[in-house]
Amino acid sequence: MIYLAETLGLDMSSFSTEMAINQSDVYIAMSRIRPLEEVERWQQAYEYPKESGQVDTISKKWQVILVSESNASITTENGYLVL
Repeated sequence: MIYLAETLGLDMSSFSTEMAINQSDVYIAMSRIRPLEEVERWQQAYEYPKESGQVDTISKKWQVILVSESNASITTENGYLVL
């Protein structure tokens, strides 16, 4: 939505969230033939940044960038950007 508004020259502050139609987490898809050990390595690789607070730090960094560049109303919840 931010990209489309910027493309059309619209100010994001004129938009507000009235109802969330769809909300989802981010997923990584892998082939079924992918070895289980590799899937487990990906899961473990995410646990450290999540537990150490790095995911929250990155989300907050991007919140500041998106708000300053697009004047969007964005918050963070549990490490996720919420528009």
